[in-house]
Amino acid sequence: MISNGGGVSIGIFMDYYISKYLLFSPKTEVSFNSCRVELSFQDKPGRTDYVFPASIDIMTHFQYKTGNGKVQLYFLAGPDVKFRLSTNSKTNTGYKNSADLAIDFGIGFNEKIRYFIFAPELRYSPGLLNINKDPALQNLNFNKISLILNFK
Repeated sequence: MISNGGGVSIGIFMDYYISKYLLFSPKTEVSFNSCRVELSFQDKPGRTDYVFPASIDIMTHFQYKTGNGKVQLYFLAGPDVKFRLSTNSKTNTGYKNSADLAIDFGIGFNEKIRYFIFAPELRYSPGLLNINKDPALQNLNFNKISLILNFK
């Protein structure tokens, strides 16, 4: 059984304007996730493996902004490399401790407030690499849907 849970991330980012509407935005986040795979066997005890319980994500997004008003809609896309922080061999026997690669796609908006810009975004990150090395499962990719609250 695969159990998808919630998580939390905190990070830093930078916006570099390539043109009036196109930005390069590198980001680094520390993420804590509650995703796990629970395996049960008839002839031996079951096992619970946590999939990327803690990780560092390094992303390079390109953003395309629309409009010039107080609220600006933007679209983003770019690669995301995830490095696992937890290496507890008792709970992570079936999954790679090496990096995972995803491509992020998202939409958000910048709203200018008096002292800062509030920029919530919705991001989808489909994992590209098979993170499974357990023969009980055939293929496992780490996909993530995130609601991000940026303060600029």
